[in-house]
Amino acid sequence: MLRWTWIEWLVAAAAAAVSIFAVPSVCGDEIAASPVASASADGNVLSSAAQSPSNVGKLLIDLETGEASARRACAEELSRSNDDRSIGALIAAMKDEDADVRRAAMLGLWRVGRPAFDRLLLALCDDDYLVRRGACEALGLMEDQRAISPILDGLTDSNPDVRSSAAWALGRLRKPRATRALIIALRDDFPQVRREAAWSLGEIKPKQSVEPLVIALRDSDNTVRNNAAAALAELHDTRAVLPLLDALRDEDVATRRQAARGLGCLGDTGACDGLIAALSDLDAIVRECAARALGRIEDSRAVTTLVEILGDEDTQVRRAASDALVQIGKSSVKALSAALESENPVIRTAAGEALNRWRELHVGDTLPLATAAEPDPQ
Repeated sequence: MLRWTWIEWLVAAAAAAVSIFAVPSVCGDEIAASPVASASADGNVLSSAAQSPSNVGKLLIDLETGEASARRACAEELSRSNDDRSIGALIAAMKDEDADVRRAAMLGLWRVGRPAFDRLLLALCDDDYLVRRGACEALGLMEDQRAISPILDGLTDSNPDVRSSAAWALGRLRKPRATRALIIALRDDFPQVRREAAWSLGEIKPKQSVEPLVIALRDSDNTVRNNAAAALAELHDTRAVLPLLDALRDEDVATRRQAARGLGCLGDTGACDGLIAALSDLDAIVRECAARALGRIEDSRAVTTLVEILGDEDTQVRRAASDALVQIGKSSVKALSAALESENPVIRTAAGEALNRWRELHVGDTLPLATAAEPDPQ
């Protein structure tokens, strides 16, 4: 599922390429392999320097007194150590003044894995909200079901950042037990909490969350509406069709994109007219998503407009329209054949390519001969 969240996970791209913490975004994308405390892929011990008690002691000092970049490097190195002192130091580093150091410490605790689990549970009650927030995030990445009760308590934390992290972590655990609390969190005063609650409901997929998510589609915060639209698509419930059609007219472009994608996932023919209208949206990605959604629905009513946008200025929109017409099948053949005579060379080329692809998929079926397809003009 395509998702976006407030949590600042990624390290700068260049650093991520060489760091053991090169993990992708946590919302909708896969997370890196399960953490291994101090072994490399081939089973060799990682960073023998980090295993030495004397070196661990130096890293502990540098983690407190070094420059920000040095503190971050120390947090990464300590996560590879099997020294018990490292866990406490990484937990303390989650309240560092530098966000990158805090992120490195949190990810380091995730990498440490099971040995850090109990200490992270205790950290959920720390006096510093940054530690509580980081503990929620690390436990969420661990996906250990034993953490669900303490994380549920985090939804009532006095700090909104902790509540939002707890809401996100519950989505990682994907347990229906969290449904009621997350539905309540959709009414939180702070938009970041509502946003993560909507995302998590899309991960858990409880049917009873359809109506609360429909209400969230009218939230004053556009990111909440965006996540609510994405979550409704995951629920595969036709009650979401009309609300998502309304969201196709949202002032926020990201919400319109998610609504178009969601309607494609639902595959309901009742969405056809609204998606046809979305083919003239000012945003190219909305048009592309609408075209692909119409291809999934396979309703012949979309054929005429899809042929017209074979001449769209955007290459991806043209490709999506062509794919959709091929998916719709025989109902589009007549219109595509007529488009071979269009005055627009872009439409002629795209129509020829679509007919040729249709022929390849339906060998033996009767099909008007297409002209040789020319390269799609850019």
